[in-house]
Amino acid sequence: YLGYSTRAAEPDDVRLRLRPDGSVAAVGKRLPLGESHGISAGLLLVRGAEAREEFMTHLTRAVGDGEGSEVPVIWHDLVDRLAATPGRVRAIPLDDTWWREVDTPEDHDALQAFLTGR
Repeated sequence: YLGYSTRAAEPDDVRLRLRPDGSVAAVGKRLPLGESHGISAGLLLVRGAEAREEFMTHLTRAVGDGEGSEVPVIWHDLVDRLAATPGRVRAIPLDDTWWREVDTPEDHDALQAFLTGR
C-alpha cells in the first residue's frame, strides 16, 4: 500500500499514476505532470511475508554491497518496479489536512508550528 495525496503535483514531487482498478501503475519524478493522479506521501506499508520478501529482494539488488555504485537508490524506484505487476501495489489516498511534506528545515518549522498551534 502506498499513501498518496491528490493535490496538484509540482516538478520536484514523486508522482504516481493509477490503473482503473485503483492500483499503482507507476511511481517516480519522471512521470509527466499532466499524467499523474497525485503525489506519493512516502508512506509505504508492505503486508505479508511474501510481499516483504519480494520488497527486500528488490532492495538488496538495488543496494548491492554498497561499493562501486555511483547510482543513487531511491526507494520509490523499488515501488515502481513492484507496481509493474498490475494490482501489486495498492494506493491509499491521504487527507491533506494532516499530511505535510518535510524536505527542508523550513518545512520542519512550519509543521511544528502547525502541530503546536503557534
